[in-house]
Amino acid sequence: MLEVLETFNGDEAAWRRLWSTRPGVISVGTDPREWWDDAEVAISLHGRQTIDRGPATFLVQDGAAFQEGSVGWAIFNTEVEWMGGRTPARLTGIFHLERRMWKLVHLHRSFGILNEEYGAHLTTSIESIAESVSDERPDVTRATAPNGTVTVLFTDMEGSTQLMERLGEKDWMAVLHDHNRVVRDQAARQSGFEVKSQGDGFMLAFSSARNALRCAVGIQQELAYRDDMVRVRIGLHTAEAIREADDFYGKGVVLAARVAAEARGAEILVSSLVRDLVDTSDEFSFGDPVEVELKGLNGFYRLYAVRWRDS
Repeated sequence: MLEVLETFNGDEAAWRRLWSTRPGVISVGTDPREWWDDAEVAISLHGRQTIDRGPATFLVQDGAAFQEGSVGWAIFNTEVEWMGGRTPARLTGIFHLERRMWKLVHLHRSFGILNEEYGAHLTTSIESIAESVSDERPDVTRATAPNGTVTVLFTDMEGSTQLMERLGEKDWMAVLHDHNRVVRDQAARQSGFEVKSQGDGFMLAFSSARNALRCAVGIQQELAYRDDMVRVRIGLHTAEAIREADDFYGKGVVLAARVAAEARGAEILVSSLVRDLVDTSDEFSFGDPVEVELKGLNGFYRLYAVRWRDS
């Protein structure tokens, strides 16, 4: 586990060697958006976050480690020095002995506050999905309207880490699977296309802005009816996909992800373009517009909250 602490200083190669490639790898952070159940995702995001936040040093105060056969686990109480200050931190790791080497299968980091309170914006699962899609450029032809546009919908569960800790992993996985079924069922009802999913986040695409918004409303209403514990953030934006592919993957998808990142739990936010596209009917109701700056994008953007409980 001490080797784990040392890799937080930015040695990505050493960090990569620590992880098991077996199924079931999970890495969890304090921020509600940090739940990664894939080794490659965990490795890549930790490496990216190291760049986001800058160098860090962990000062171990006390800890304990145990072993039972080929399984070991360790917990440390530490302070982390970064960004000009010190923050209390706790790390728990579960290891599996593979070819005489201890490999991480689970890591849980707890810093006690949200990432943004450090004064830095760290990469989240929404952003990870957006970046992956922008790199892979999947075919969204089936979700393209006759005019060449696609409405992109991002979802992300708020407070998933805290909910998992409160419920325990078994009950949490049941909640997560139910949440995933709700998202996929509502997308199918509105002829949506699942572009990518990761952990508790989804990127969906629709040929109709109205269908996309119906899907978003359906997700929130169904989750509220089932259990108020699960609170999902949803953001939508419509962008050109056929004639302007570079802009779509370079800005359209990113803008939709940024809109979702601005939403709170149980909230649907849409860009002004989505609002304009669906405003010809009385099917949806919106709150007053808000002007926001979005990370990595120039200027201000007008966003609208959907009054989905009235729909």
